[in-house]
Amino acid sequence: MKLNKIETYADLPPYGKYVLVSGIDKKQYGTRQWHVCEMNDLEDGMDFKKNGHFYWLTENGTKIEDVTYWCELPLLL
Repeated sequence: MKLNKIETYADLPPYGKYVLVSGIDKKQYGTRQWHVCEMNDLEDGMDFKKNGHFYWLTENGTKIEDVTYWCELPLLL
């Protein structure tokens, strides 16, 4: 799997697509782990373009913070 480091807007995955991210769920353990998330700032990237802020949400709505890398989910056959 290719890891994609997030440094600019161009480094982000498409909106609404679930990907694997390296980030922190501060409510659960507070340590860096891998999570299946989608990126969402509710404004199609405008908030990130303005100030670098966006949300990574799991399928159940848990917010993952301090995301530094993402990669495609592996295909299951």
